[in-house]
Amino acid sequence: MSQNDDRRGFNRLDTHNDNNSTISSLQNTTTAMSRPTVENDYTTAPPYWQQSQFSLETKKMEHEDTNSSTSDVTTYYDQKTSLNPPISNTTKEKSSDNKKSSGVGNLLSTLSFPIINVLTTCIIVGILVYVYQYANGKSTDTTMGGMKVPTVVSLLMTIIKMLVASGIASAVAEYKWIRLQDKDGQPLALIDVYDACTRGVGGIFRILKWIKLDLILIPAILFQIGLVAMGPASQQILTTADLAICDRNNAGIWYTNLSSTDMTTLSSTNGVSSMKGLKQDYLVRYALQQASLGFQVQPYYHCPLDSINCTFTPIQGFHSTVTCSPGSLNTTTIVDLKTNDVTTLSHYFGYDRADSIFSPFLSVPAIFYDGSMKGRTYYDFNNYTKSFGTSIKNNRTYDAEMRKMFGDQKFVLVLTEDGELDGFMASEKIPQVLECMLHSAVNTSTLLIQSVTKRHQLMSQVPIEFDYDLLSNSTHWSTNYIGGNFTMLNAYSLQFSIMKNLIVANGMSQQDIDSYNGYSDGFQEIVENWKMLGYSPTSLNSSTVDSFFYDMLQNIDFSAVYGIPDSMFGSKGTHCFYTGNFYQLNPAAFYGLSFSLLIPLGWWTSLWIVSLYKSSWVSRGNSQVALLVAGISPTIREHFKGLSHANQRSLLKQAAITKVVLGKEKEFTEGGESVQPTNHLTFGAPSEINYVQTRRRSF
Repeated sequence: MSQNDDRRGFNRLDTHNDNNSTISSLQNTTTAMSRPTVENDYTTAPPYWQQSQFSLETKKMEHEDTNSSTSDVTTYYDQKTSLNPPISNTTKEKSSDNKKSSGVGNLLSTLSFPIINVLTTCIIVGILVYVYQYANGKSTDTTMGGMKVPTVVSLLMTIIKMLVASGIASAVAEYKWIRLQDKDGQPLALIDVYDACTRGVGGIFRILKWIKLDLILIPAILFQIGLVAMGPASQQILTTADLAICDRNNAGIWYTNLSSTDMTTLSSTNGVSSMKGLKQDYLVRYALQQASLGFQVQPYYHCPLDSINCTFTPIQGFHSTVTCSPGSLNTTTIVDLKTNDVTTLSHYFGYDRADSIFSPFLSVPAIFYDGSMKGRTYYDFNNYTKSFGTSIKNNRTYDAEMRKMFGDQKFVLVLTEDGELDGFMASEKIPQVLECMLHSAVNTSTLLIQSVTKRHQLMSQVPIEFDYDLLSNSTHWSTNYIGGNFTMLNAYSLQFSIMKNLIVANGMSQQDIDSYNGYSDGFQEIVENWKMLGYSPTSLNSSTVDSFFYDMLQNIDFSAVYGIPDSMFGSKGTHCFYTGNFYQLNPAAFYGLSFSLLIPLGWWTSLWIVSLYKSSWVSRGNSQVALLVAGISPTIREHFKGLSHANQRSLLKQAAITKVVLGKEKEFTEGGESVQPTNHLTFGAPSEINYVQTRRRSF
């Protein structure tokens, strides 16, 4: 038998010189299905499609060479003819007529899935954008189709990912066939590599060792990984915020109106001589003791517990301050309340006594009425006696004597040698002296109450310029008492009470004045408590004196307004509270995420069209049947000899070093005769395969 016969598959028949054995072998063999054993076969059996292509003439030659009888040949021919009946002319004509229609049908079938995929993906991306737009600003309890917004987004994103992933898989699978037609050959493992890259991240990790990245696999892998992140990203965009609304129905505050309320001891019968400070003078004493312990007066207000905050505006309150300038023991004068005389500090403490052999011992800090306050102290007002039978009603004229009792509230501080509020100073040291004056202003502010904290936000501050002529005019206050503006009178009364409670001993009665030692022990007690419990510097450069008066006067101002509020006066505030959560989305975020899904859509669509164009619109995709039908050449089969029972890893390892080309077998000459190859596509070595020209060079 010739090598040509062996190439064509004739060696698949059991041939011997014995005619009887040959006939017997033919009778016991199913021609179309069986693959008998061939003795001394030195090549691997060709694919099944090569075995089944026997022409009638070849069969006759085979039987003539084996000296078979005519009847036996006829029997074999009849069997073959019954299995593969000849094509009649009528059948050929019908086949030719239907060729064009079937080609169009195949093309439409090939195009239908990608077109449906692209259209569906675009529609669902549009729906996703609409859902984001619809949800923005809506309550988190909003439902769409009976589902909450995160569920709807998750469902739409799952469908989009499924469509995009399937599109990527189809495009990469189609391009795989183009790569395998490379005339220089590609590793057979490329089939598994491309197939695995269409099966998500898990498939990529499975063949990670054999991946050789190219311009198609790089974006395919990146898109597969990106699709995994799309789900969490779509939920992350659904940011929420608390919906807050405000009303003026549930919050209120009570305080003293500075302008409409008379807070002083002014009496309609005694005139301005009865003005001895605040009517509720203990508010100042209480505020001093409270501030020295580090506490603060709290306003009376109502703010619901579920509030974000409550805002009360505008609220007017006093703002008291102190300005001081340096003095001296020899020149600074004070009012000695024990004698009600004006004297210098040097004389008061005994520095000018020539008969003293010891230096004076001072108990500091000490506070006194300034010498200019002679006739205007609490002692003077408390001991003033008006003429019998006079009253504010029958004496409406201006009283010049009363004018002398009104003026700036000034005091003197005696401190240690270093100017601090310390409680001890050595007798040989010289104290520092400060001459101070009180000032008042009206603050208009907003009280903000948030959680447990309270904060005043200053809106405006107007200094009070005292008109002492007006303040001392009993006629004015008698005439304008009803409906008058008491702001200036209240501010002056507050200053008067501050001076009294700082300088005069707390709770000291008039009977104790005779035994009064000249300055308040209560002031030293307040300072000592404050230094231990309430001291907090207002700034890095502030002295203890500045910090002390800041804390004391601020609490006194609050106490004057909030301490005992006018029961007839209150105002509503703004109450802000949460009503629930709502979606607060960033349009740039959800537009960017949604439209980014069109990038892999456009990529796989372009790759799919190019791949089909190069393959003359023949779609094979991930078809395993197409791979089986193509088969492999005997040369490639020889590379895998003995691996038919090997595992996937072993096969992939061998395939990675085996180059193949998908194409038609080349024409070859055997035994002096030219053997024409079939039109069948198969995988073979580059040297034995005719390169099938694609329409243009692959990527």
